Formats: sequence, structure tokens, C-alpha cells
Amino acid sequence: MRLFSDDYGRRFGEGSQSPEAGIRVTALRVASFVQGETIEFDATPPDGRTTAAQPAGSRRCFFPRTEGPVETAVFDENALEPGLAVPGPAVVTTPTTTYLVEPGWRIETGAHGAIWFLANSPEKKEDQR
Repeated sequence: MRLFSDDYGRRFGEGSQSPEAGIRVTALRVASFVQGETIEFDATPPDGRTTAAQPAGSRRCFFPRTEGPVETAVFDENALEPGLAVPGPAVVTTPTTTYLVEPGWRIETGAHGAIWFLANSPEKKEDQR
């Protein structure tokens, strides 16, 4: 109790503690690791080439290091098919997550379905893995 109270005071201001209220655990996080074989995912598209995915729409988004809102392409999960590339700035929505592709980046889906975030180099549009 004392350790919790001391930590609480450091975080939220000395005097804000109320040890008489007890401690209520609302979240518990556990990290684990299992030694296993390394899996190498192939970033190469199935036929060795990528084509640009077609956006479903657009919206204005704010990005760090940009002045004001940027018109940003919006894609659905079909843009994540192997062999397609989504250039940033972009938003890709799926039923389970949303991918934000910042300007200067792109995502490509490799042959195994792994999604790769790749930075465009300033002089060429090649990836930097």
C-alpha cells in the first residue's frame, strides 16, 4: 500500500493519495515470450510486380510535418490483396483495423499476405526495408 501511495503521489501530486480507499486493480498486463523458429516472410508480390490499388474515396487528414489538412485517399480491405500497393498519404480500413500510411510511405502486401510499410527514398521511389 505504501509503495502504491508513494507512486500515486509522484504521478498525480503529493497529497492526492487516499490509502484508506485501498487499491483496485483494473488492468493487468502480462508479457510472455516463447523461443521458436524465425519465419521469413517474402515481400515479393505473387507475380513480382505491384500495381496501384484504387481508392474508394478521400478525406482531409492532418499529418505531422505538414501544413494544414492533406487530401488523403481512403481504401477498403481490397487494397491489401497481394500485388497491390497503396501510396501515402492514405487510410486503409478493414473490419478489424485501420492502416495509416503517412506521406512518403507506402504499403504493399507480399505473397504470404504480410503487409509491408516501405519508405520511399527521396531520389527514387524504391523501398527502404
